[in-house]
Amino acid sequence: MKRILSLAAAAMVLIGTMIVSVSAEDIVVVGDQFKTAYGTPVIDGTLDEVYGESDPYRIQFGKDNAESYSTAVVYWAWDETALYYYADITDDTVSTEADTTNIGDIWKTDCAEVGFNVTPNQEAGDPHNTANSGVFLGALMYGSEMDTYGSLSDCAYVCKTVTTDHGWAMEVCLPIFGEATGLTPKSGDQIAMYTILHNDTDNDNERNSETYRDEVSIGVQYDSSKMDCIVLSEKPVIEIAEPVADEPTEIDNVQTETSAPKTMDRGFVAVAACTMISLAVVVDSKKRR
Repeated sequence: MKRILSLAAAAMVLIGTMIVSVSAEDIVVVGDQFKTAYGTPVIDGTLDEVYGESDPYRIQFGKDNAESYSTAVVYWAWDETALYYYADITDDTVSTEADTTNIGDIWKTDCAEVGFNVTPNQEAGDPHNTANSGVFLGALMYGSEMDTYGSLSDCAYVCKTVTTDHGWAMEVCLPIFGEATGLTPKSGDQIAMYTILHNDTDNDNERNSETYRDEVSIGVQYDSSKMDCIVLSEKPVIEIAEPVADEPTEIDNVQTETSAPKTMDRGFVAVAACTMISLAVVVDSKKRR
């Protein structure tokens, strides 16, 4: 009987362990993980030191093994209000004459596309349509204007594009956290994301190449199960120094030492005066007797 009870207890423990593992909220079914940095960079198109703690995300694989006319290294950062995105793009045929009359055609020129899903555990599918996702397309010739999709695409983003000595760069602030969205970030959170490049090599407003991170990620913009993910890094610990009591200065010590005897002298004089008066009274009273 004891043996049967022991086996039953062991089975219950095993089942409980399996249930906990399967229902754990931190399981994210996405591709590779990349650490973000923590901090608030200035959105000016230059790579701030803040991004230094971010794992580089490299985009260099041409669609269907086609030639890639541009490559990029992408960095992420985060704080309590926003995600930050920086793409350093290498391109020796930067578009300079794009037709910018239609924002919907932004993908036809030199363009960086970034998408994300803040709650990948709860939803999957087309990032354009899931509940907590956003897709943003920016291009050098479009300046600060972006084409956007998804439920979080209405955020008051800030985009800055600049030319570099090897192509161009794009930096974006995506303020998706806070009361407006009800999303609160914390260290360790995983956010599904992707980024791809579109490239026009001859200024004819026709895309000549499409570049992904690897072969597996082709088509990622329509299938969040193919996304990689960023992991929000730990916030740095700020040590607050204990307040130090002020030590008396040399001048304070001198004043204390010189003033003390004066106080004692006055007290001595007062006591002596009282004693003399008392003696005088006693003597006087004896004389009268």
